[in-house]
Amino acid sequence: MFHSFYTFFKKVLEHFWKVWYIIAILIRIEPETPVRKYFFYF
Repeated sequence: MFHSFYTFFKKVLEHFWKVWYIIAILIRIEPETPVRKYFFYF
């Protein structure tokens, strides 16, 4: 049970980083905006 949960969490984490990577690229493309500064603090 623990192993299956770990595998599930790992998949979610990998998917999250893919989405975050895309967001980071979009922020770099966009000009300096309050939204970019907001994401930069994370």
